[in-house]
Amino acid sequence: IDEDEIKKKLSNTKIIQSKKFFLQEILFEIKEKEKISEKYQKIKNEIFNSSFGKAALLYSLSDTSTNNGNIGWINQSSLNQNILKKINVLNVGDISNPITVPGGFLILKIKEVKIERKNIDIEKELQKIIQSKTNQQLNQYSLIFYNKIKKDILINEL
Repeated sequence: IDEDEIKKKLSNTKIIQSKKFFLQEILFEIKEKEKISEKYQKIKNEIFNSSFGKAALLYSLSDTSTNNGNIGWINQSSLNQNILKKINVLNVGDISNPITVPGGFLILKIKEVKIERKNIDIEKELQKIIQSKTNQQLNQYSLIFYNKIKKDILINEL
């Protein structure tokens, strides 16, 4: 996390206009003989035939799967640049193509977007952004570690 870069972005202005997204997610992985396009098509069909929440419950590896895939309100400054590029071209209600992330693939849906204007306390905002980015990195590391352990363990039933 580059604190200097974040400080530089924040110090440019005292009033910021922040864009927030209410996001839903489905995090999935591909098994050895599956193709990403086939798995994505299955998930997409479930979304259109039922709902995003049901598809998240069926296919998502994320903890949010039990909550209809709802991540909640995320400030655009807290998002990974790769993910931000992908969702900035989406409209409300659209779903993204699979985004490669450590631990699998991610499908995002924008449920709502809001733009807020506010005066900022640079130090508080800096701490929020650092905390958010740290949490993202820790989640990615834990998924990578989990997948490594899952791959290395073989359970034989009696």
